Amino acid sequence: MLNKNINKFFATILCLLFVATNTVFAIEGYSEVIEETSNIISFPENTVKGKIDFSIEGNTGVNILGKGYADYDKMYDFDAFYMGDGYAKITMDGTYKNTFFKFSDHPVKSNTQYTVFAEVRKNTSNGLFVLVDSHSSSAFTSEAIIDAGETGIFKFLRTTKSDLTGITVTMRSWNNLSSTLGEIELRVMLLEGDWTNKEISYFEGVQGAKVHNVKILTKNLIPSVQIGNIGSDGTMLSDYNHSIYTGLTEIKPNTEYISSFNNEIYKTSALYITTYDADLNIIRPRTALTGTKKFTSLNNEKYVRLYAYNVKNNLVALTQAELDNLNVMLVEGSTAPIEYIQYQEHTENIGVELHGINGIHDTFEGNTVKRRIKEHTITAEDFATMYTGFTHYDLAQTNVNLLNGFKEPTDNNVLENTTLIQGYNRGVLNDRGISGKTNYYYVTIEGRIDFLFPKGTTIDQAKTLLVGTKILYVAKEQYHETQQLILPSIIAEPNGTMIIDNSTKFAAMYTDGLTIENKDLPIEHVEKVYKIKDGIKTAIDLNNVKVEGGQVITIAGAINGEIYEVSYKFPSQLTTTPTIKYSVPINMQGQINGNLEIVENNNKLMQEIKNRLQILRQQMGL
Repeated sequence: MLNKNINKFFATILCLLFVATNTVFAIEGYSEVIEETSNIISFPENTVKGKIDFSIEGNTGVNILGKGYADYDKMYDFDAFYMGDGYAKITMDGTYKNTFFKFSDHPVKSNTQYTVFAEVRKNTSNGLFVLVDSHSSSAFTSEAIIDAGETGIFKFLRTTKSDLTGITVTMRSWNNLSSTLGEIELRVMLLEGDWTNKEISYFEGVQGAKVHNVKILTKNLIPSVQIGNIGSDGTMLSDYNHSIYTGLTEIKPNTEYISSFNNEIYKTSALYITTYDADLNIIRPRTALTGTKKFTSLNNEKYVRLYAYNVKNNLVALTQAELDNLNVMLVEGSTAPIEYIQYQEHTENIGVELHGINGIHDTFEGNTVKRRIKEHTITAEDFATMYTGFTHYDLAQTNVNLLNGFKEPTDNNVLENTTLIQGYNRGVLNDRGISGKTNYYYVTIEGRIDFLFPKGTTIDQAKTLLVGTKILYVAKEQYHETQQLILPSIIAEPNGTMIIDNSTKFAAMYTDGLTIENKDLPIEHVEKVYKIKDGIKTAIDLNNVKVEGGQVITIAGAINGEIYEVSYKFPSQLTTTPTIKYSVPINMQGQINGNLEIVENNNKLMQEIKNRLQILRQQMGL
C-alpha cells in the first residue's frame, strides 16, 4: 500500500508539473489575435521572447468521394486503371474516357459550394481533361479543366445546381477528343465548402486534425550540415568530402526564401537546392541558385535541402572543425540577416487529435477540448430485429442509442445532421422506404440507428455487413463532453517560426528493433534518433537507421537492451491542417504578462503539490 501511494503521488506530481493554461487573448503588450490555416507560422517582426497564447480548431474534412478511384464499383463509368494510393491512370487515344461518380453513392447538397481537389502527378496528354462538367446529369453548374501537360495540385471552387432532381452523377470527368496521345495520373477529392486557400493533402473518407508537436524555431531554419553530395537527379551521394548538404527543412508553399553562408570557405560556393513534396517525391532536382541565392517555393513543395559545392577549394577535404563552424542560414523573406542567427529549436509534444463532421468542429482552447465527437463501433449485440413492413425493402433496427447519457434524449435535431457512417448514406427519416434506395441509414427521434436493406435480407446477413462499422456523431453543444489535456507553455522567439507538426516521438528499449507505439501513425520518415544512457542523449547518424513497413526501426550497431528516443513524421495525408488562433508578446509588458501567468500557474501547482504531499504524509502516518 505504501509503494502504491508513493507511485500515485509521483504520477500526480509529474502531471501537475506539465499543466499550464493557454487562452487566446489580446491585452496590453500582446499583438492582435491572428488566425492562420498554414501549419508554418512566421511571428511578426516585433515579437519578443515570451509566452504565446493560442487555440487550435480542428478543421475536419469529409471526402465525399469516399475512397475515390479505389472504389470504382461506386462509379457509373471507370475507363481507367487504378494504380493504388488513390491514383488512377487514364490513357488517351482520341476517344472519350469517362470517370463518373454515382450521385446515389456520393450525394451533395443543392446550391452549395464545394472544393474539387485534384493531385496530378503525371500528365503527358496532348489535350485537355475535364475534371468537372455541367452536363444535365451532373450536380455542378460549371466546368473545371486541367490543360494538356499540367501537373501539380489543383483546387477549384464550384457550386451545385439549385435543383438536383434527376441528377445521376455527382462528379463527371472525361477527356476531350483532342486528347489523342499520352496519359494522365491523378487522384481526386470533393470537399464541402471553400478549401482553396487552405493547406490540404489528399485523404480518403473522414479526416481530422492530429496536432502532436508545436515546434518553435529561430528565424534561421537550418539546424546542421553534413559532408556529402547531391547528384544531378536529386539523390544523396557520399563521394564528395569537400561539399556539404543540409537535412530536410520544412517550408511554406509559394514563399520567398534566401540563404547565406557566413564562412570564408563557402563565400564563393556554388549553391543548389533540392525540393520535395509532402510524400518526399523530388520536385526540383539539384537546382542552382544564382546571384542573390534566393528561391520561391512552388505550391506543391513541402521540404528543401541546400547543397554547397566549394569551388574555391574543390580538392580540399573539410575538417570536423571547419564543418562545425559552417554558419549556414535559410530565412523566409528577400533579405538575409546581417549577423548569423544561431539555429534554436524548442518542441513541445501535446498529442492533440481533433475531429469534426459536417461542419461541427472540435476546438482546443487552453487545456480543454470542446465538442468532442462520440464514436460507436457496431457489434452483433446491437441488432434488435428486422422490420419487414415495407413492400420492397427491409429495415434492420438496432438498439444503439446515440443519445444515451445526454440530457433531453428526445431532442434529436442536431443528431440528424451530424451523424456519419462511412460507406452509408444518411436518409431522411420521414422518407424512409419511399426513395427505393438501399445502403442508407436513418436516425430515429430516440437516437436509434436503422439500416435499409434489399427485401429478403436476414438479420444475420445484416450483422455480417455491419459489425465493426464505426458511427461518428455529435449531440447538442451544451451536451458535449470535454477532455482535459496536459499542455505546456509555448514560448515565442523574436523573428521566429512556429510549426504545427504532423510528427511525434517515442522512447523504447531496443529489442531486435524499435516498434512504434501508435500503429495509426506510421513512419513517413525519421527526423532524429538519440541513444539514451545515464541521462545523456547521443545523436545517431540517420544513415544507420532503417524503417521497415512504417512500423519498425532498426539501427546498425544497436544492442538489445539499449534505450533510444525517436522523432518521426507521420504522413500528412493522415491529417488536415487545423486553424490556429494566436497572440504573441510584442513588448516588455507582454513578456511580463506571460511570465507572470506562468509564475502564477506554477505557484498554484506548487500549492497543490504541497496539499497532496500533506495528505500523503497523513496516509503514511508521518
